[in-house]
Amino acid sequence: MKTIVIFLIIGLTLLVSWQLYGAYVTNKSPKMEPELIGVKNGIIFKKYLNYQKASVSIDHMSSSNGKFSILANYIFGGNQDEVQISMTSPVVYQMDTLSTFSFIMPESWLGKELPKPNNDNIFFDVVKNQYVAVLEFGGYAKQEICERKHKEMSQVLQNLGIKINNNYSVAVYQAPYQVLNRKNEIWIELNESQIKQLFPN
Repeated sequence: MKTIVIFLIIGLTLLVSWQLYGAYVTNKSPKMEPELIGVKNGIIFKKYLNYQKASVSIDHMSSSNGKFSILANYIFGGNQDEVQISMTSPVVYQMDTLSTFSFIMPESWLGKELPKPNNDNIFFDVVKNQYVAVLEFGGYAKQEICERKHKEMSQVLQNLGIKINNNYSVAVYQAPYQVLNRKNEIWIELNESQIKQLFPN
C-alpha cells in the first residue's frame, strides 16, 4: 500500500510539473496583440491590424488532427529554405463553406515573402483591419462545444442588433498536452460600421 501511495505521489508530481512547463512554454510563445475596442453583454470586441497565416483546408475540426503535422513540419524547417519559424499563439480554425486550419506567422515576417513550403497543401493569407466579436471559454475546443458557444454568442449579437451569418472561427491558445488553464475563443467577424453601431464614440 505504501509503495502505491509513493508511485501516486510521484506520478502526480510529474503531471503537475509537466503542466507547469506547458504553461511556461505557452506564456513564452509570441502572441498576437489585438486592439481592445470594448465589451458588451459578455462579448469582447477586438481589432487585429495586420497578420499573416499559413493554412490548410479541413472538412471539420476533428479532421485537423492530421493537418497539424503538415503546418508544424513547415515551421520546423520543412520548407525550401529550411528556415525555422517560431509558432505564434493562437492556432485558428475557420469554420465556413471553405474551412481552414491555420498557424499565425510571427509579426517579424510581415511584408516579407515566407519560405515556400515543401507541401503544396499549405497556402498563405494576409489579414488586415479585422474586427471580431470574441467569446472566451476554457477546456478543450471540441467541435460540439464550439458550435454551442457559437450559437450562444450569435444570439447575444442578434440581441444587440448585429446581423451575422453562420461563419465563425475558433482560436486555441494552448498545446493539446496542456490540460489546466486552457483558453479558447470563438470569433465572429464584423465590419467597421457594425463596430461603430455598438461603440459610437
